Amino acid sequence: MVRNEHTSDSFLLLPISDDANDFFVASYESRERTSKLIIAALEDNTRIEAQLKTSAGAIQIGGRSYSTGQTVSFALGKLQTYLVQHEYDLTVTHITSSKPISVVSGNNCANVPHDVTACDYLAEQLLPVRFWQKEYLCAKLKTRRNNRLRMISSKNDALVHIGATLVTLNEGEYYEYVSSSDAVTSVISNHPVLIL
Repeated sequence: MVRNEHTSDSFLLLPISDDANDFFVASYESRERTSKLIIAALEDNTRIEAQLKTSAGAIQIGGRSYSTGQTVSFALGKLQTYLVQHEYDLTVTHITSSKPISVVSGNNCANVPHDVTACDYLAEQLLPVRFWQKEYLCAKLKTRRNNRLRMISSKNDALVHIGATLVTLNEGEYYEYVSSSDAVTSVISNHPVLIL
């Protein structure tokens, strides 16, 4: 958990399975150069590929400039980490690896929602795609006016029913849902999705 005077966030540490090798990043539009992801390898000679996605702007990695859709490849040794940060949202950057890895993504300073001026710290250890589900129940946060959920699809033609809304998502697309109702929100999809 990170707790600061005006903002805090935490995440549940997840165990790393042998098949933790396919992830989609979840982040948020940033106020500073702070949308980020960090990859940690569990074994030597781990090959990583990251297909970059950004809402705007080139990404500088290792002294080179990359555009959205380009893939960065590199290797990590046991317990080595690799940090990527960008001034724009990195949501749906696709990360695959030859051996098990852990991926944490988030943001040092984000306005959530975009039109509210506040500096929210966000952090999440990502669930590998293999463990995504087709059904979720999301509780209402009692101290907030709205529930804000992001869903990410790893497959094409995902039909997602969220509350009374139906959306179609393709691989590497996301949708942000906002509800002011004081009720549990159900999410049902024909393909597994990630909900944050």
